Amino acid sequence: NKIYVYDINTDTWSQALGQLPYATAYMSAALGGNGKIYLGPGLGPSENNGWGEHRKLIEYDPATGSAIEGADLGLTVWNNDLVAYQGDIFILGGWNGGGVNKIWKFMPGTGVLSELTTVLPEVGNGPASMLGTDNLIYWFNGVGYGTPSGHVQVFNPANNTIGLAKTFDQSFSHVPLWRDMSNKFYIGTVNQVFEYSPATNVLQTSSLNLGAAAMETLDGARAVTLPNGGTYIIGGAENGTYSSAGAPSQPPQLHEGLRD
Repeated sequence: NKIYVYDINTDTWSQALGQLPYATAYMSAALGGNGKIYLGPGLGPSENNGWGEHRKLIEYDPATGSAIEGADLGLTVWNNDLVAYQGDIFILGGWNGGGVNKIWKFMPGTGVLSELTTVLPEVGNGPASMLGTDNLIYWFNGVGYGTPSGHVQVFNPANNTIGLAKTFDQSFSHVPLWRDMSNKFYIGTVNQVFEYSPATNVLQTSSLNLGAAAMETLDGARAVTLPNGGTYIIGGAENGTYSSAGAPSQPPQLHEGLRD
C-alpha cells in the first residue's frame, strides 16, 4: 500500500507522503482537475482469497498524503481503466469474474459519480485506454472472447457515444499503452509492439524495439508519455517482488528510452 515517486531528472525513487488504505493491484489511476489522483478498485490483498471486495475509488492528495476511499461504483470490480478528460474522470469497463461493460463519469469538483447509459460494445480482461490528441478515448481490449478476440473501441467523452472501430486477431492483457504526437498508439507486449493508427484504422506490428524490456514480462506495467515525446514503462510482473495477491512489495524497475 506504499506510494512511490520517480524523479526523471535524478533517476531516483522516493516514497511519497501517506499510503493507500490497503494494498491493491490491477487497478488504474488518473489525475483529476483538482490536482488529486484517483485510483479505481483493485484486487486484494486478502479478502476472498486475494481477489478483493473493492468497489470504491481511492482519492490520493499528493500535497498532504491523504488517501481515502470515496465514490462507490456500485459493484465489486477491478481491471477497469481510468482516463481524465477536461478535469473529469471516466472509468471504463472492468472485470469481476466476467466482463463488465459499464462506463462511469466522476467529477472531482463535486464528488459526483454517475453511471452512463452508454456501455462498451465488447468486454475483455486487462484492457488499456488513453485519450487521443483528437480528444477521443481509445479503449484497447485485452483478452477477449470470441473470434477475433481483440478490438479497439472509441469513446467520445463530449457526448458519451461509443463505437467499435477495429477487430483483430491478437490478444494481450495488462500491457503498457502509449501514443505519439501524431495520435498513433503503441501496445507493448513481451515479444513485439503493435501500432494502431486511427487515421487509417490499421493495426500492425511496429518496428519499435523495446530493448531489454522485451525480454521481461510486462504484465501490469504502465507507460507514461512526457510532453516532449519520451515514454517511460514502469513496472511489470518480473520487475519487482510480488506478493501472492499480485501487489509489488518494492519499487519497480524503470525502462527508459522509448521514443515516438
